[in-house]
Amino acid sequence: AFLDSIPCDAVAIAHTAEDNLETLLQHLLRGSGLRGLGGIPPRRGCYVRPCLCLTRADTEAYCAALGQHYIRDETNDQDVYARNRIRSRVVPECLALNPRFEETAGRFLTRMARVSDLLYRLAAEALEAAALPEGYDRMSLRRLDPAVKAEALRLAAERAGSVCEERHVTRLERLLDETGGCTLPGNIQAAVPRTALRF
Repeated sequence: AFLDSIPCDAVAIAHTAEDNLETLLQHLLRGSGLRGLGGIPPRRGCYVRPCLCLTRADTEAYCAALGQHYIRDETNDQDVYARNRIRSRVVPECLALNPRFEETAGRFLTRMARVSDLLYRLAAEALEAAALPEGYDRMSLRRLDPAVKAEALRLAAERAGSVCEERHVTRLERLLDETGGCTLPGNIQAAVPRTALRF
């Protein structure tokens, strides 16, 4: 609401390469799908993240060189949050095993973001081909490559108003095989009574 009152085309957020790495590890621990393995998107809506290719130290040094004051969130030092525990405990262990871990993880994130974008486009095309007046053709979805099928089911649920984790996508895959119904996050009902997947 606050941002809506400010005339602007974009809002720049100072997420860095470390933030992206922490997001990747958090997604892995939570059981993310492929989309989560791409990390933080460089742009989402009006929000842009121009510092994702920079380290936190790079960003702080740049601010110091400009004489630019910045605010550091004090809650970053509290280990009560999962992300902070990843930052203070997990990342140092990874760096001990591979001192170039942040660099290799950055390359991985870039590749996974590209794969995720491709899979998203294939899933969107598959949903369009399987679309019925009220839902999606069950057999068309069942015949999809497993990776495309999972992403198509996630996308279909998202379009219905739900945000699915991997376990929910697995449940939807079972519905295509067995018929039946289930409740998804957001209290969205999914059902395959016979020949169609409906939300």
